[in-house]
Amino acid sequence: MTAITVAAGGALDCYYERGPHRFVSFRFALDYLRTLLADGQDDLREGLARTLAGERLPDERPLALSEPLDPIDRSIAEAVARPPVAGAASELWLRAKAIELLSRWCFRKPDVREGTFFCSLQKRIVIERVELAKHYLAEHLDEPLELAAVAGAAGCSPHYLSRQFSSETGLTLSRYLRSLRIRRASELLAAGEANVSEAAVEVGYKSLSHFARAFQEERGMTPSEFVATGQRLGDGPPTP
Repeated sequence: MTAITVAAGGALDCYYERGPHRFVSFRFALDYLRTLLADGQDDLREGLARTLAGERLPDERPLALSEPLDPIDRSIAEAVARPPVAGAASELWLRAKAIELLSRWCFRKPDVREGTFFCSLQKRIVIERVELAKHYLAEHLDEPLELAAVAGAAGCSPHYLSRQFSSETGLTLSRYLRSLRIRRASELLAAGEANVSEAAVEVGYKSLSHFARAFQEERGMTPSEFVATGQRLGDGPPTP
């Protein structure tokens, strides 16, 4: 993650010595940042605070901040490359993601030594990685479960993720994915957007019998019974 300033209408040239690299670029007008961050001046990073206040020295760069992306930042960047909505909704969604990144980048990080216990920090990291895994599964629910890919998206090892995910959710990754798939299939069936065979394919089941068995275990009835009785959805994937 790198924060820099670019003149209005100016070009942004990036060069990465080690080979191909991917970039997601967000641009914010200075006046917009001043308005958006007006209530948090005391907590802003020093370089940004001076820039917004117009107090930087003549030879001082307005803002140059480089840090590694943490798992949540990386997940947001990946999501921006594939917005889940289109048309007018995509502009609103992208604006929200941009502001979410600002909330994570513009403010000073808390000092772990000042009142934040190590165990609390570790707990937060676990929760963040579990949430990243959930997000990845939701985005790839029609694909076979690949533990290495999910762990990569969460920024940890497969063994670590499996253990922590089960501990936090009470469900294995495969069990949670099944719940997501059946919920999505239920939405399609309830809305009349797909028949049973189409819903099965839509959520990644190549075998109709496997889909029916999974649906029965999740919903307590077969897909056909669900359609015939006009059932509606519950609250989503089971949680402990």
